[in-house]
Amino acid sequence: MDEEVNILDFFRVIKSKWKLISFVFIIVEVAALIITLRMPKIYKSTASILTSEVTAEKNILLQSRLPYILREELPAGLYGGGAATQVIIAMLKSKRMARDIVEKFKLENFYKAKSSSPVIRDLQSSTDISVSKEGVISITVGSRDSELSAKIANFYVINLDGMNDELKITSIKPVATLLDQAMPAESHTSPKIKLNLLIAGMLSIFTGVLLSFLVNYFQTLKKVNA
Repeated sequence: MDEEVNILDFFRVIKSKWKLISFVFIIVEVAALIITLRMPKIYKSTASILTSEVTAEKNILLQSRLPYILREELPAGLYGGGAATQVIIAMLKSKRMARDIVEKFKLENFYKAKSSSPVIRDLQSSTDISVSKEGVISITVGSRDSELSAKIANFYVINLDGMNDELKITSIKPVATLLDQAMPAESHTSPKIKLNLLIAGMLSIFTGVLLSFLVNYFQTLKKVNA
């Protein structure tokens, strides 16, 4: 019986404060829409590559040389395997690769940065390197310029051989084979207006209901003390 009363009280408060809840909903949705429209549009492009498999002898060479060649640049957990895929991922994720890209495309000027360090961090955070179960490595780059995203993704692939020549990691050429070239995206991937409005709407309703109960509580308390 008490539970039924509590539920009735809940809906009674909601019904009496529907204007407040609606007001909060409208304000939050409008604010979310304005903020979303003002956010920079991000375009993503993906290049796909296949690795050139190395022999067991060359795998041993890679295992012995990699920790010294890219000691500060290899992601954790890639030292032990020595597989061609792991080597390429290490090269793609290295700061050396990021520096080459920043210099190639003059990204400091593009992002109006005073130094290359924050640009390198932004580039690495906006680049996703993934491997499918078939062994295809995908390089996805996101930026505010769709053509730039595609050019950077493709340069990741091009620069692999340049890094390999410089560091002499393996004699295999090319290090990887381009499977799919990155193309400029026709539409942006973020921000997502519908998703942002949906999330904002859910939060606004929760906030509106919570605010309604707070207002109702203080109104009830005022009547009791009157």
